[in-house]
Amino acid sequence: EQGRDLWRIYAQEFWRRHLGYELQSDKRILPWVIIPSPSRSKVEDHASLFARGLAEETGATLLPCLARKNCGERLQQKSKNRGQRFRIEIDLIENFSRTSFRSLRSSKKVIFVDDVYTTGGTALAAWKTLGKPKNFTVWTLAQRASLAGRPSI
Repeated sequence: EQGRDLWRIYAQEFWRRHLGYELQSDKRILPWVIIPSPSRSKVEDHASLFARGLAEETGATLLPCLARKNCGERLQQKSKNRGQRFRIEIDLIENFSRTSFRSLRSSKKVIFVDDVYTTGGTALAAWKTLGKPKNFTVWTLAQRASLAGRPSI
């Protein structure tokens, strides 16, 4: 429970810094669908906790509808090179279809939430799996620039 409170604080600060106003006074239900990056371990991880905090703070719809396909790769994410990161495979969770996703997101902005942006491979795989929605945005807590095509700082 204490960890969830911390993620809500991160969500509030993210909102304030990047979207320009305080949630306490401006909180409203937004026409957004927030989709967390799927966890490799099937338990709630940083991306899903951050996505949950954003949804709770903004009133947006949280939709954890993605699952990673088990491709037999045993390398941890940190050990993968750029090419390996783009081979990620994502599928919709069981009993969820692109048709049901389209009906849930009609006229809503789709926000894909991940903890760290490195190459964009996970976001690209999610976008394709969701049927390439036109109004798709990626929000992350951090960017790892060395693999994203920018110099390391």
